[in-house]
Amino acid sequence: LLIGICRIDPTTFSSVLFQLTQKALLHSYSLHRLLKMEFNRTRVARFQEQDCSLTLREAVDEYYTINSHLFSRPDPKTPWTHLLVHHDIGHVFFGVNTSILDEAAGDIWTLMGTDMTFREYAAYVNTPEGKKLVKEIGPWLIIKSLIYSPPL
Repeated sequence: LLIGICRIDPTTFSSVLFQLTQKALLHSYSLHRLLKMEFNRTRVARFQEQDCSLTLREAVDEYYTINSHLFSRPDPKTPWTHLLVHHDIGHVFFGVNTSILDEAAGDIWTLMGTDMTFREYAAYVNTPEGKKLVKEIGPWLIIKSLIYSPPL
C-alpha cells in the first residue's frame, strides 16, 4: 500500500524500511541503556532510607543540619522563601539530596506527584531569585540533569 501511494520502487522501499528498522533498534537500545543506567547516588541522611522512621519534622531538621554548609533554614516570609520551604520538604519526602541529579529528580517528582502545576513551577523559575539560580547552575547542566534524572 505504501509503495503504491508514495510511488516508491520496491528496492528503495526495502532499503528505507531496513534503515528505519536499524534506527528504531538503535534508539530502543539507547533508551534501554538510559533506563537501566546506574547512578552513583550517595545516601547522605537517614531521611533517604526506604523505611525511614523519622517524623517529617525530624527529617526536615536533619535535612537542614546536613546542608548547613550550603544554606540556612529559610523563613517563609516571601513567595520565594515560602517555595523554598516546600521545596526542601520535597527533598525529604522524595528522599533526594542536593546533587544536581537529585534536584532534577525532586523537581520531576514534585511536578508529577503533587498538585503543583508546570505553570506554577515556571512562575517561580521566572522570579529574580529563580533566574539567578538558573544562571548559577547553567541552563545546559539543568537540561542534562532533567534528561538523566527520571530513572531516579
